[in-house]
Amino acid sequence: FEGKWIKPDKRAKLIQKRIAERKEALAEIKAHTLWRSRWKDKSKHFEFEYTVPPNIAAYYKDLMEAYYKAFAKDWKVGQPKDLGRLKVCFYINRSDFHQIGGAGGGTLAYFRFVKPLELNFFYDRLDPALSEQVMYHEANHYLHDLLNPEFNMPHFPSEALAEYYGASVFDPKTKKLVTGQVLEGRLTEIQLDVLNGEMMGLEKMLTREMYEHYTWGWSLAHFLMGDKRYRKRFERFVKELASGKGVSHEPYSFGLKTVPMPKVWEHFKKTLGLSSQEDVEELEKEWHEYVKQGLKVVTARGLEKAASRAMNSGRVIRAKRLFKEAIEKGTDSAMAYHHYAELLERKGGRDEALQYHKKALELAPLEPSLYVSLARA
Repeated sequence: FEGKWIKPDKRAKLIQKRIAERKEALAEIKAHTLWRSRWKDKSKHFEFEYTVPPNIAAYYKDLMEAYYKAFAKDWKVGQPKDLGRLKVCFYINRSDFHQIGGAGGGTLAYFRFVKPLELNFFYDRLDPALSEQVMYHEANHYLHDLLNPEFNMPHFPSEALAEYYGASVFDPKTKKLVTGQVLEGRLTEIQLDVLNGEMMGLEKMLTREMYEHYTWGWSLAHFLMGDKRYRKRFERFVKELASGKGVSHEPYSFGLKTVPMPKVWEHFKKTLGLSSQEDVEELEKEWHEYVKQGLKVVTARGLEKAASRAMNSGRVIRAKRLFKEAIEKGTDSAMAYHHYAELLERKGGRDEALQYHKKALELAPLEPSLYVSLARA
C-alpha cells in the first residue's frame, strides 16, 4: 500500500481515517461556497476574500506577496499608506465572479482601477495555470498604479508589461518569483502573424491602441527588458510617462490623467535614443530578429497553446502533432488530452481516442462535458 507492506486491517483503518478527514474538509469548503459566507484574510500588502478552498488561497497569498516584492524591487515603488491593502477577491463560482466582481463575459480576472481599488478573479480548476497568468496580468495594472495613483498608464506599455509579468513563475517552496519568462500562448499568435507575413512596425504599434499590444507589445517589452543596452532606458520611459517628466499629462476618466498614444511614441523615441528614421528601423530590425530567433515554444503548456491556436485556425494536422508533443512532454491538462482525442476521432481513430478521453476524465473528474465526450466516443 503506497509502496509499503502493511496489514490489511491497518490499511482499512488508514483509508477510513482519510475519508473522514476529506469529508470534514469538504463540508467546511461547502459551507463557504456562497459569497456571503466567504473566508477573509490579510497579508502584508493585500486583503483576501475568497470562496476557493483554503489551500488554493494560501498558495495565492504567498504568490502575490512574492509578486509585489519582485515588482517593487524592479521599479523602486512602495504602497502608499492612503491606498491601504489591495482587496483581492477569489471566486470558485463563475456566476458569482461576474455578478459580484463586476467582470464581463469571457474574462478570468478584472482589476477595478478607480477607488476603492479591487482585484477580482475566477479560479478555473480546469486550467489553474491560466488563472495564475491572468491574475499576474491584472495585478500588474495595480502595481503600475503605485508609480502614480492619479495616472492611467496608456494601453502601451500597460498591457505589454502586464503580459511580460504574466509569464512569471512562482516556487511555493522557496516563495520566490522569477519574472520575464516566455509567454508561449502569446508567442504562438505572433508566430502565426510571422507565417502570414504580417510583421508589426514600431510606429504603428506605439501610436494607437490595438489588440497587438498583448502579443507584439509583449514581445517588445520582453526584448527591451532582457537587453542590458535598453532595459534602463525602457524603464525610464515607463516611469516618466507616469510622473509626467518630459511629457504632458492630459485628462482621462474618473479624475485621472494619461498620455495619448501619439505622445507615447514621441517619448519612446526620445528616451530610447531614436533620433532618426534609421535608428527606428535598426531597433525594429533587432526586435524582429529577436522574435524570430530568440523566442521559442518549448514547454508542454506552450505546445498545448500552440496546438489550440492551430486547431482554432483550421490547421488540424499541426494541431494534432502539437497536442501529441504536449502529452509526450507530460502535460497535466485535461483539455489537452480531450482535444487530442477529438482530433483522433476526426480521422477515424475512435479506439485510440478512448484512452485519451479516459485520461482527460482522470485529470478532471468533476467536469461533466468530459463524461459526454467519453460516452460519445
